[in-house]
Amino acid sequence: MKLTSDKSMITKSRRLVTFFIEPYEDTADIAGALTGVFDKACAVVRSPFGEHRMPLEVSGNPSLIRKSLEGISITEIEIGEGSGRSDLIFIIDCKNRDLTCIGPLEYDFYSLLKEHGLEFGI
Repeated sequence: MKLTSDKSMITKSRRLVTFFIEPYEDTADIAGALTGVFDKACAVVRSPFGEHRMPLEVSGNPSLIRKSLEGISITEIEIGEGSGRSDLIFIIDCKNRDLTCIGPLEYDFYSLLKEHGLEFGI
């Protein structure tokens, strides 16, 4: 992935970091890695047919995510905490090949991505 933007949304003390997903990178692999960030991951998949919430047992398992997404024309995957409260949200835009990370202003998304096996450059 390549870092394309890192900006603050000052009014809400939120940070928005955007990465470009390279053509050779698989969005299902990225989604699977990001579900590991949460205790009870919740993944919502958007396609031309609507919005589909993946069951918890699928959202938390990268191999099941891959199998579930096969053959579906996905436009977007949103990943967050499925239980309790979390300030982190990840949005994978499959059409534009972007990963958007949204969280608190001071949050270190770079370290988090590396901890979960994702690599990026500038």
